[in-house]
Amino acid sequence: MESIWMKDYVNKNIPSIKEDLETPILIIGGGIAGLMCAYNLMKNNIKFILIDGRKIAKGVSSKTTAQISVAHDKIYDDIKSKHNEEKAVSYLKSQMEGFEIINKIIKNENINCDYKEESTIMCASEKKTKKTLNEQFKMIRKHNNNVKLLSSSNTGFTYEKLYHLIDKKILSNNKYSKFQLKSKILDNFISLGYSVDMIHEIFDELFSEDSNIIQKEYDKLYNNLKRKYSGDELFIKIKQKLYQKGYQMPEIIEIINENLE
Repeated sequence: MESIWMKDYVNKNIPSIKEDLETPILIIGGGIAGLMCAYNLMKNNIKFILIDGRKIAKGVSSKTTAQISVAHDKIYDDIKSKHNEEKAVSYLKSQMEGFEIINKIIKNENINCDYKEESTIMCASEKKTKKTLNEQFKMIRKHNNNVKLLSSSNTGFTYEKLYHLIDKKILSNNKYSKFQLKSKILDNFISLGYSVDMIHEIFDELFSEDSNIIQKEYDKLYNNLKRKYSGDELFIKIKQKLYQKGYQMPEIIEIINENLE
């Protein structure tokens, strides 16, 4: 089936190469990536040759959705996990700069097109993917304020409003332990009509530092104790060690269950 973009395709009749040539820069492929390289080299008066096995922009670039997006699934979380947050943020910034470059080209070249910017929505339904999306959201929000995290079970109250209400209660707490406080907050806001999922999403964000600490403790104990114990006995030993370190039992059970999933 022919791509919809081919209906308006203009053949520029670019000549074929029929002899040996020398060039300081050779661009292989005349799709969007190759053409962008060629455009920037041309604008900087740098000599180059671009070659393609077919006609210009008739390969993969002719069959795309023509959508340019910075929301590439969970790639920022993947980069952070494999490298560090600095590299993930650097990649994010490069993607944002891409929008600026495209807008600049359209304006400078007086290109008549229906390009416009729209919001991008990323969804997660399972607990594991929700956690990944939440971590990615927190990282991106540090560098881009035009990002929001919403719950599918939103009952009309905004995420931001609930976030600030819960944060305020945590900061003013001087009476309850963390787990008593979470239980009190949960009961309180459920009775006011807020969704359980949204409350837990905010808990994950506000208590993320504590979760990271106990996760590291869990990983250390697991790696040390698995040499001697296995099965239920291993997790009983981990539970005992974490409790001795001062962690509350609900917190210990939660981290063990998360690692068993």
